Amino acid sequence: MSRIYRLSRSSVYAWRGSASPRPVQLKRGPKTAGSDDEVVVAIRKVLEASPFLGEGHRKVTARLRRQGMRVGKNRVLRLMRREGLLAPTRRGHPHG
Repeated sequence: MSRIYRLSRSSVYAWRGSASPRPVQLKRGPKTAGSDDEVVVAIRKVLEASPFLGEGHRKVTARLRRQGMRVGKNRVLRLMRREGLLAPTRRGHPHG
C-alpha cells in the first residue's frame, strides 16, 4: 500500500489508526475510594481528636492510614492547604 501511494509505512499506519475512536484519557493509576470531601471530613475528625493546636500532613496521613483509609500524603497536604487546616508556622529565619 505504501509503495502504491508513495508514502512511508508510518504514515499509512497513522492514517489507519486515526479512523478508530480513541477512549477518553483518564488519570493513570489506582482510583481512590473516597472523594475529596470525604477525606476532608476524616481529616477534620483527626484534627479534632488531637490534643495539639495543629498537626502536619504527615501525622494526619499516618492516623488516617491507621484508621483504614488509604490516602496519599500529597493528597492530604493539598486538601489541608486548600481548607486552611495546616499547623500554624512561625515566620522568619529560625535563628533570628
